[in-house]
Amino acid sequence: EEKKAIVFCGFLKEGLDKVAAGLEPGEYVRITGAESAEDRQAAVDDFQSRPGCLFVLGSTLAAGVGITLTSASCFIGLDFPWNPADLAQSIDRLHRPGQTAESVNIYQLVSINSIDEDMKDLLEHKQEVFDRVIEGKVAKAQVDAMDAATQRILKNY
Repeated sequence: EEKKAIVFCGFLKEGLDKVAAGLEPGEYVRITGAESAEDRQAAVDDFQSRPGCLFVLGSTLAAGVGITLTSASCFIGLDFPWNPADLAQSIDRLHRPGQTAESVNIYQLVSINSIDEDMKDLLEHKQEVFDRVIEGKVAKAQVDAMDAATQRILKNY
């Protein structure tokens, strides 16, 4: 439908390389931290203004803060960062003044029986701790994310 999306990956540059291999040149820009400040801004401007530029392929830390990507209506996370704030910041590249899409879709990929499940659980646990300490929220039933990850690994291997 010619809608624009941002695809973020925090750990494996190869993940972005695989996505890029399935796209046509000119359909995407990359923001990975390897670019100069000028090249990064040129990539943002190209994505924001050119209809044929449909994807930003970015690393969570390099593209997850300080830029506006409101021409996108879709976020796709290929992996989880260590910090729940980094994930929220990445998603917030779309949720900014100037967003014109009626809705924004967020897709976070999780591979079953993999480290993805463990990272998801760990991020949820970290967010709950943050919410309890900083915001005074009442805890849900506490789950030890590290214990759950260890049990899953022992069961599978």
